[in-house]
Amino acid sequence: MNIKKAVGIGLITAVTALNSGVYFAEEITITDSAGNSKKIEITEVMQYQELTSGFEGMCVSELPEDAPCIKVIPSKNSVKVGEEFYVDFVISNNPGFKDYSFEVSYLDLDSYSQVTYPIIPVKGDEEEMNSAAEVLLKNSEKRIPLIDAKLVNDGISKSIKNKKINGFEFKGKVTSEIVNSDGTLFRAKFKAVKAGKAAIRIEPGFINREFYMIRDSNFKNVPIYSQGARITIEQ
Repeated sequence: MNIKKAVGIGLITAVTALNSGVYFAEEITITDSAGNSKKIEITEVMQYQELTSGFEGMCVSELPEDAPCIKVIPSKNSVKVGEEFYVDFVISNNPGFKDYSFEVSYLDLDSYSQVTYPIIPVKGDEEEMNSAAEVLLKNSEKRIPLIDAKLVNDGISKSIKNKKINGFEFKGKVTSEIVNSDGTLFRAKFKAVKAGKAAIRIEPGFINREFYMIRDSNFKNVPIYSQGARITIEQ
């Protein structure tokens, strides 16, 4: 998957609160534990769509009105070290989808390090997590979690076991029905472990050598935006 800057945006370094109406797209250099460096872009809003070169993401300066979007919504935007908090992943203006593939990633916005992070995912209470479920299947009146809390916790455990310290992912098929309502897709729990600033994002997962987020009943990629969140961690 390629990530590009939208034409005319350039590098925007403003640091702003979520939902303030101003967004950022900043190119940074990160270094892993082996000392290898690479440049990536951090952005609060991303646009994903199918292009001739594949399913691509583009940094954008704003979220268009009525655009399909999955937003990262933490219970708190400011926490203290040692504090745990839930994060909801909410879809709005849902065009309807049957298949999904998500990766939840988190970044250290102070050092841009891939070695340590100010927040980490932890197992949450499954009843509490499933209580956030708000999506409906096409021919149902019962709201269900798109991703059951047990699968969320298992995804977190798997990432820890595999020493994947900057994200965890989910992928699957949504029964025989289409999810066509707005609401919380799933909830995950995080813990603040050191003072600083962090970002949480939801991005396309990778299945069968393909990146995508949601697909329709014909398994075609659906264009969608994502909006991340920034967390401040105090000592």
